[in-house]
Amino acid sequence: SSETPSPSPSPQTVEVLETTFTTLSTNLDLTSGSGTIPTQIGYLTLLTHFRVDSGSLSGTIPSEIGLLSLLTHFEFFKQISGTIPSEIGSLSQILFLIFDNVLLSGEIPTEIGYLTNLEYLYFNDSPNFTFLPTEIFQLSSLTEIYIRNINQLSGTIPTTIGLLYLMTSMYE
Repeated sequence: SSETPSPSPSPQTVEVLETTFTTLSTNLDLTSGSGTIPTQIGYLTLLTHFRVDSGSLSGTIPSEIGLLSLLTHFEFFKQISGTIPSEIGSLSQILFLIFDNVLLSGEIPTEIGYLTNLEYLYFNDSPNFTFLPTEIFQLSSLTEIYIRNINQLSGTIPTTIGLLYLMTSMYE
């Protein structure tokens, strides 16, 4: 008796900023549109690259972003507000984390210290961050840190920066 293979499940679709993506998408590059990032972003579990470069984006980064366990590139350029959710610490495969010209505020979550594969960390023109956790300076895979135009940061760079043996560049 031969077994009939079960049909492959149909991919679900998720609409993000007026663009429809399937749950089989690996890249999400939003360069136009308006609106917010929906919580359904967590359904795109095969995403490896997520880039937002839309001037009409509003709202916050949903905590469901932490469900994107295969994500290697997380890039935000332009206006997004709120805080970075602590669930960002669940992005265990992340290599590049970029926040440029964003209206995020508050503390950068200490859970960022769980991103043990992180190689490139970029905060530019994000003036409202108030706290840079020392856990960042314990990420031994970091090769480059770029921190510029963050007006509300205060304090000193921790001595644990000496543990970043692979770091080739630090910009402040």
